[in-house]
Amino acid sequence: MRYFITLLLLTVSVSALASNYVYKRTNPDGTVEFSDKPLEGGNVMKIPKGSTFTMPSTKPKETSSIEEEKEPEKVNYELAIVQPKDDQAIRSNEGNVTFRATLTPSQLSTNHRIVWSIDGQEVPQFNGLLAKMKNVDRGTHQVQVKIIDKEGNSIAASETVSFHLLRVAGG
Repeated sequence: MRYFITLLLLTVSVSALASNYVYKRTNPDGTVEFSDKPLEGGNVMKIPKGSTFTMPSTKPKETSSIEEEKEPEKVNYELAIVQPKDDQAIRSNEGNVTFRATLTPSQLSTNHRIVWSIDGQEVPQFNGLLAKMKNVDRGTHQVQVKIIDKEGNSIAASETVSFHLLRVAGG
């Protein structure tokens, strides 16, 4: 019975959106009837008008040509390799070498990234100021770190550092 009344109230509520008046009647058996049409022996219930909301305009904001031509902020980076030192000899039979650099300012601008290169070859897995390489061949090597933009252009670069890896032949 409660389900029926709830359903009836819901139905009346939906139909009441079209009209500001609802008619209510209590039957002799105690059931309550609602209608959007006058009921014999029923009472008129004034329904307050519902609230409405109007969406603001969604027109895109016009941009001026000055904003469109605005170049990204230029940053003057200072980049230096601090490990290994230039012309340093490193003894590692496993061929493990740690590379460390410093950057000023310490944060990169958006769309800039750090790239290491060893002997002129970019090492894509090294993308921070600290890089560790395993199984480097013995001999003399050159290392450099750069900051590049999203198009791959070099923004800043460290001096090239030479180091000598000493390891047992075949080790």
